[in-house]
Amino acid sequence: MKKVVSLLLFFLLIQTGVSQKVSYNGEAFGACEAVEASVSKNKFSVYISQHELREGYGGKFELSGGRLNVDNNKVPNNLELVMEVDFVNGLKFPITPKDSVYINLSALNKGYRDDMSMMSQINSKDHARVEKERKDFQGKKNGMQEKMKALTKKFQEGKISADEFGKKLKALSDPLLKEAQSSYTNSIRFTEAEDATTYSIDFINTYKLIESRAFSGTLYIERFNEKEFVASFNGIQIVDCLEKRAASSKEEEKKCKSHRSKYMKEFFVFKEGEVKGTINVKLKKFEDFR
Repeated sequence: MKKVVSLLLFFLLIQTGVSQKVSYNGEAFGACEAVEASVSKNKFSVYISQHELREGYGGKFELSGGRLNVDNNKVPNNLELVMEVDFVNGLKFPITPKDSVYINLSALNKGYRDDMSMMSQINSKDHARVEKERKDFQGKKNGMQEKMKALTKKFQEGKISADEFGKKLKALSDPLLKEAQSSYTNSIRFTEAEDATTYSIDFINTYKLIESRAFSGTLYIERFNEKEFVASFNGIQIVDCLEKRAASSKEEEKKCKSHRSKYMKEFFVFKEGEVKGTINVKLKKFEDFR
């Protein structure tokens, strides 16, 4: 009898789900109610969740107006993973093991670097000179406007012709326009960041009340089609507390911002460090927006 049970279990696992595996840094999702993906011309997204808690999706614990639709004491704890990949040259779909994809830049990392680059450019400018030019220009502009009012009044009273009126207006405005065009302020230019293929991986764990975001590392997409998604990733993650945890006590609030980030030095976080994960799932829902 034991052999029969073992064989039945073996075949059941083969059919339903040894391959149905989602793990994030040792946290195994197990059976999931929501396993879905969507594709468009330049990007794809994957959403995986132990419980379907989103409003409008018909889950057992769905919230409506902040309240449960079913008679339960509380919403269950949950593991949730959201992945998005933006391809600068367009998405090639489906992805097979023969043309598997490696992506080495996270959207969080790129966004941070781009912001720091722009901030550096802004700080490198002579702000005192810009402010002086602004005040000088405003004073000259106010004086010019007063002269233009007087000139307009003369024209309306018929004291000067339309041709003379136009010439005098040009004579008033041209010097100020040339000064503005040749000013230091007008010469300022900023170099914008180039587009790049990026990935984002967000992991929410309500058991521990934390949210993790991939900061750096490699995402490997082995297989992706209308029925399945297989990928793995490793790198560095940034971990923050969910609002509920930070608001639970002064001690937790302090703990949630106790670590100055090594990777985003302007920020304080809960913790950060290495991360790795695997996804091997059969999709329950697939949408194609191409």
